Amino acid sequence: MELILQRFAGVALNRSTLARACLFHQTSKLQETLQKPVRPPSSFGLFLLDKHKEFAENGKLFMKKAANEWKVLPEFERNKYVEKANEIMDNYKEAVKDLSDFQRDQIKLERKEKRVARAKRKDKKIKVSMGVPKRPLNPYAWFIKTRILQDATTIYPKQKITSKWAMLAVEWRNMDEEDRKEYQILADEDKDRYLQEMKGYVKKLRDSDMEYLIPNKYFNKWTDDDYEEPWDDVMNKWTKK
Repeated sequence: MELILQRFAGVALNRSTLARACLFHQTSKLQETLQKPVRPPSSFGLFLLDKHKEFAENGKLFMKKAANEWKVLPEFERNKYVEKANEIMDNYKEAVKDLSDFQRDQIKLERKEKRVARAKRKDKKIKVSMGVPKRPLNPYAWFIKTRILQDATTIYPKQKITSKWAMLAVEWRNMDEEDRKEYQILADEDKDRYLQEMKGYVKKLRDSDMEYLIPNKYFNKWTDDDYEEPWDDVMNKWTKK
């Protein structure tokens, strides 16, 4: 089972389906440790268990081929998996009835946590696809980035990376305000960049009817007037044409 999970460890899509199917494959061992029935796989999960040995490809290639084959699978063959999954699910529900109220509540809580985690992963993918801005760095982060990332070989060359961080932290604490100004300027510029990108990101979410993804802090920060192009800029573009 561990080999199967490792093979598909990098797959986000349908990963839980396959993992649940593999876990159910060793129900007896899991019941001994968890003292509760393991939720069985769906019909597609049972199909994956039958097919994972047929495909030599790993990860996404396997899932893609299996999903395509499942789509074109004749109805009478698919019904075999559906009937088997329904039978196993009925047995699972009967086993759940024998559990205590605390154990049933625990199962419901675990399922809820998994749903929330899946929703968060889905929202994160959407945010990335919509171009969520990278958060700005503070002055200390700019100091570290400038001193270590751009010149890591010459900064305390005989020290390990963890020791370098500690020494740089001491160096930052002992630095006067005048020397910190250049990093404060970089942080201010980065913050302006972030706000400008966030403004466009918020508009993009509103235009796509995805307002639920807008951070609360910026939900009411900009109005429609803020997105209108200044008249001087419009005239300058028109005169250049």
